[in-house]
Amino acid sequence: MKKTFTAMLAVCVALALALTGCGSAVQTAAGDSTGASTAIETPATAADTTAAATGTSAGTSAATTTAQPTAATTTEPIVYPPYPAQQGAPGSYTPQNFFNPINDGYNEYKLHRPAAPQAGKKYPVLICLHGAGEGGNVRAYPNVSLTSSIILDNLRNKINSDPAAYESYVVLPIDYNIYGIKDIVDRLISQEQADPDRIYITGCSLGGITTCDFILVYPTVPACAVPVCGCDYSPRRASGILDLPIRVYHSADDPVVSVSSSRDFYNKLKALGDTHIEYFETNGYGHYCWEYAYNTDVLEWMYKQNRQTRTLPSQ
Repeated sequence: MKKTFTAMLAVCVALALALTGCGSAVQTAAGDSTGASTAIETPATAADTTAAATGTSAGTSAATTTAQPTAATTTEPIVYPPYPAQQGAPGSYTPQNFFNPINDGYNEYKLHRPAAPQAGKKYPVLICLHGAGEGGNVRAYPNVSLTSSIILDNLRNKINSDPAAYESYVVLPIDYNIYGIKDIVDRLISQEQADPDRIYITGCSLGGITTCDFILVYPTVPACAVPVCGCDYSPRRASGILDLPIRVYHSADDPVVSVSSSRDFYNKLKALGDTHIEYFETNGYGHYCWEYAYNTDVLEWMYKQNRQTRTLPSQ
């Protein structure tokens, strides 16, 4: 079952990367292993870079070009239509829409609100981006996507045991439009009770790549970021996230997205003097590294972060 799903993921990620221009390699053969889960600082070798095109034989590697995410080019402020009416009771995941300025239409997401929000209190926002293999299937799940289910189950348990610390807004976008995701955040801050200093973003596979794209384009928005089994890098924008707390997770034997994408992201930021990034590499999880990452102390770490402790870039 996992082999079939992994094969589907490889095809979906390859297609999505081709369409979006994201620069991480899609791996057709297992990467080299490092054994225990440790942070590493050694630069990736040529053997770590694997073919981005389907059809490349196992063990053959090819160079890839990392696309640079670009911000909206218009200098005029975007005028949004009225926010769609909210549906569902607080505490549940309910279908919502956000206006997508790229395709001039509404895109879907699912939203969890604090169960019993207190007047005047601000709540953190957790953004969870699914993998490409799930795509539109997120609509079919009653609450969450498969790749997000572990961290959200863990979050639910923490909310039940310590609601004052963990009660949150949770955003589950269905697509990967970073401008639309920014719009969701803006609306939760301006129209609901979201805390602008506690915006947390994480994602798996293409969701991890999109997590990197989001923080590179909007470096002053999040309090922290956790890309899992997929990263993207832009040298032109990297200086904006050098103070951003980031945890990167990847399994060395990932057959879908090359571990080199995460190693390169980490090593390049470290070379620029970043002291706020951590890299955790494990082995034996294949592409399912979220099963490892989201069962660590990552939630506790994320919910300790606050944008007020960052030295924000000037942009």
